[in-house]
Amino acid sequence: MADLIGGSGLVGGSGTAERGPSVLGGGVEVAPQGAPGDRLAGPGTGRPVAHPGDARAGRVEAFDPAAFPVPVGREEEWRFTPLDRLRGLHVAPVADGKVVVDVDAPAEVRTETVGRDDPRLGTSFVPADRVSATAYAGFAQATLLSVPADVRAARPTFVTVRGEGGTAFAHLRVSLAPYAEAVVVLDHQGSVTLADNVEISVGDGARLTLVSVQDWADD
Repeated sequence: MADLIGGSGLVGGSGTAERGPSVLGGGVEVAPQGAPGDRLAGPGTGRPVAHPGDARAGRVEAFDPAAFPVPVGREEEWRFTPLDRLRGLHVAPVADGKVVVDVDAPAEVRTETVGRDDPRLGTSFVPADRVSATAYAGFAQATLLSVPADVRAARPTFVTVRGEGGTAFAHLRVSLAPYAEAVVVLDHQGSVTLADNVEISVGDGARLTLVSVQDWADD
């Protein structure tokens, strides 16, 4: 679970407050709305970098999977990952499966299903590894959740991602305008080899509580 607060400080999964993007687990990236160049290495450092607190030298960011070499497990970002459990997602996966996304949202939360050409997609993040880039290049439709300014959602929004076999890609974007508040619960069910991204934009003074439940089938 991550509690995200917009504005000059962004609270991420590590519990530290930083300006600019923070990565919360695989494929989840958070960016406060504001000047894209106003990013710091850490509170009080004043050092501009592409991503705060990232020890990896020469970090690559790109939407094209070909910009990333195929990991072999010796890279810093992959050395604790058992690559065989990725089921080929880090190589060149083919989408031959399916996921079904169901959204149960209160009236205050706008829900949309859009094509990958929607201009809002990819505005809050750039993939920083091969699997994330492959997921972004492969999805056909995205789910968008948005909350207007100064609005507090009356109850949590439940997003159920149900796998129906094979390999699939997906994309979710959650956007809170300034001083909005919402709770979003992502519930993953069924069976599928899935690569997806959760793109989050939190406005000044907004507050998003994001809960991710991994309730996949045992296979």
